[in-house]
Amino acid sequence: METHNVNKLLLREHKQKDKERAITETFFCVAVFDLQQVLPIPKCEVNQVYYSKKLATYNLTVFDLGSKNCICFMWHEDIAAKGSNEIGSCIFQFIPNKVQEGVKEICLFMFCLYAYCSVKYGVIITHKFLEKGHTQNEGDSAHSIIERAAKNIPIYIPSQWCAPLCSAKRKKPYTVRGI
Repeated sequence: METHNVNKLLLREHKQKDKERAITETFFCVAVFDLQQVLPIPKCEVNQVYYSKKLATYNLTVFDLGSKNCICFMWHEDIAAKGSNEIGSCIFQFIPNKVQEGVKEICLFMFCLYAYCSVKYGVIITHKFLEKGHTQNEGDSAHSIIERAAKNIPIYIPSQWCAPLCSAKRKKPYTVRGI
């Protein structure tokens, strides 16, 4: 247990240092990836619907610690599962966009398919694994804001999740991308 706590604190220090670097160096990007809890459809309080079978909708948030921008990659279980292939697809969308912005080095904190991206896009990619059970990160704040924004909104189809995600934050609205 002691090693676990030491690792947790050490990784938080690493993330903080990388975050400070990303704020000052425009060619460096540090991002945290995290899957939000499953978003059910339909989501409402009507008894007949409340107890019906739910369709799982997934949201992988990518929070850029330097720019404080958050991208939400959304899909539902009829499109794909929520495994490594789906997470990899999101990463493969994120990296080229950062390269187009002039980023030369990317550091990812998340829960290893980076060799391909590193060679293809000509960037250095560092993947740091967070300590299991202690992965609180800036993406968690996005999840909390999204859940508050959708709290009293009935949702019947997957595309209806986009509205609360897009309007959840006023200053720097979340970007939503379907998969």
